[in-house]
Amino acid sequence: MTRMVTKKHLNSNGILFGGQLMKWMDETSFIAATRYSRKKMVTYSVDKIEFKIPIYAGAFLEITSTVKENTGVKLRVYTKIVMEDMYEDNLRIAAESWFTFVCLNENGLPQRIKYYTGQE
Repeated sequence: MTRMVTKKHLNSNGILFGGQLMKWMDETSFIAATRYSRKKMVTYSVDKIEFKIPIYAGAFLEITSTVKENTGVKLRVYTKIVMEDMYEDNLRIAAESWFTFVCLNENGLPQRIKYYTGQE
């Protein structure tokens, strides 16, 4: 997922709200988990989010999430934010974290995850 940071995303210090970045990371992680399982997934936990550099208005953010582990009921998803300056060819890792998702059945109870073979 690619996002452009605008003034509406900034806090009073002129940098991207951490909560906004967390929302985008959770959304992208959710998409990766759902594509992997093709089941109902919910966020179970988020490991330490590392905000490595400040993000200002005008930055392009490439948010990527990859399922790295299937423990049966839970998926571990690694999510990374790469920041690109709008007018420079300069890529830097801005943030990264691990998200854990749980697969739920139609009754909202945990269920086992099988690898969806239609996914690469």
